[in-house]
Amino acid sequence: MRKSLILLITSMLIILPFMNIFAESESIMNEVAVENDNDSLDYDKNIFVFSDVKKEAKYYEDVARLWALGIITGNEAGRFKPDDMLTREQFAILMVRASGLEEKANLLKGSTGFPDIPSTRYSTGYINMAVSQGFLGAMPDGKFNPEQNITYAQVLTVLLRSLGYKNEDLTGVWPINYIEKAKSIGLTEDLEYGSNEAIPRWVAAMLFNRLLDTEMKESSTQQQSKTFGEYFGVCLNPELIILGNSATYKGIEENQIITSNGVFYLNVNTMKYTGRELEMGRKYNITIVDDEAVWASKPLNDIKKITVISAIGNEISCYLEDKTAESIILSEKLTYYYNGSIQNFSTIKENLHQNSSIVFSYKKDRSGYDYACVFDPLYSKPEVKKDKSLSSSIGSITIDSASIPIIKNGQLIFVNEIKYGDVLYEVTDIWGKNKYILVNDNKVFGKIVDIVPNIVAANAIKIDDNAYNLCGTFDKSKISGGKWSFAVGDSVVALLGINGELVDIMDPMEAAVEDYAFLLNYSMLIPVSGGEENAVYTVKLFLADGTKATYKTDTNPQ
Repeated sequence: MRKSLILLITSMLIILPFMNIFAESESIMNEVAVENDNDSLDYDKNIFVFSDVKKEAKYYEDVARLWALGIITGNEAGRFKPDDMLTREQFAILMVRASGLEEKANLLKGSTGFPDIPSTRYSTGYINMAVSQGFLGAMPDGKFNPEQNITYAQVLTVLLRSLGYKNEDLTGVWPINYIEKAKSIGLTEDLEYGSNEAIPRWVAAMLFNRLLDTEMKESSTQQQSKTFGEYFGVCLNPELIILGNSATYKGIEENQIITSNGVFYLNVNTMKYTGRELEMGRKYNITIVDDEAVWASKPLNDIKKITVISAIGNEISCYLEDKTAESIILSEKLTYYYNGSIQNFSTIKENLHQNSSIVFSYKKDRSGYDYACVFDPLYSKPEVKKDKSLSSSIGSITIDSASIPIIKNGQLIFVNEIKYGDVLYEVTDIWGKNKYILVNDNKVFGKIVDIVPNIVAANAIKIDDNAYNLCGTFDKSKISGGKWSFAVGDSVVALLGINGELVDIMDPMEAAVEDYAFLLNYSMLIPVSGGEENAVYTVKLFLADGTKATYKTDTNPQ
């Protein structure tokens, strides 16, 4: 009889499935304890999620990711108290949050069915929901015993049942069968506790974090296997390749990334606690909530980074990370990503340039590569040389031909070969290395025919028969309608960027020395309110290329 009674009591302590940890006041701990935690208030909240969980802790990733998902919180002093034992109340809260039921639980707040749970207790909604879902139940005396520790076996039983496992799915007797099953599906890897032992909260964090990514037990009615987090609508955690960010791809916002499964926003408030930047070409498990990346695992693959020097056919000369040079042959059979998607090999070859970056992903056994990601060179904003003297800098670009190559029309040049009106770019690979200066001297002489759509919202200028889109850095005050601005009918020299966009315009009179012209005639307009010193001259020139141009100036052409 005594033995039967013990078995009865033990079985009643077993709980059903689900997960979650902290509450509102004090991470599901007694609010009184907060008073003694003021020593933790000065920790750096930009580095650590909780003051008592350091990044060296083996459970840091588990705790931080659950925090990012809102499944656990810290107390008012920013502490997690990882070594405290997990209670029944804390477990109820974890289960409700981890199963996406917190909003429903809030509707049940303020009522109670247990004599030891006052209706004013902050956890009433969680406890009511946990009981309604079968995660937990009353003790033999009808009480809930919120502050009683929950055992290792009880936790694993609930987690497995939440995954869809039933007693009849397991062989052997409880609790050994549940403990063994939890081990076989990876929930308890590197964890060894006795079935009746209480577990620390850091262990609970590891178990719940693993639970989110554990596949639900398959059933004949399921079309496709889903993880616990996906099944209950809490989160996705797909394995994704990082294919671009706002620096490598201009079509997305600063807080977005391109991956092998589309574009996602980054939650910078949670991602900063990973302590890592997402590297281009790397593979990660990215935790997604409502199309927002809230967490990233450690990198899942080893990579090789190269910077292209030149490419002929399948052979490329390149720099390795240590700046040594080598030649490699690109395999046509490899999967290549470029501009956010898989591309055929001919497209890849067409888009390899000096300072293109390629990231090769090693196979797990390092016997070869399983894919490669190709990225265009990074170009600085364009800068225009606007003086005729030698200078060590042009705009934001520092000129140092002794250590940084300067290339113009495919040839290495010296600083003194950069001409007035040339457009300059600083070019690097995606890692900001192997810098060189690109000089573009593509200019168009002609007459402004139209400003599209108008001077207020201009995005292009039509010069003679061609329209040129304005560069993002174009100074629109030059076409604003002011006294010295350019207007329809004026002759201009258009300075073009590397993609044919209009970087700047200047008066033909400002052209480089070799662009002298003959003066044909001129007229003078003196303002009513001023003398000749305020005159505006309209000058007609015969240019070196045989064309005629008209421009305005405040300099007397005589």
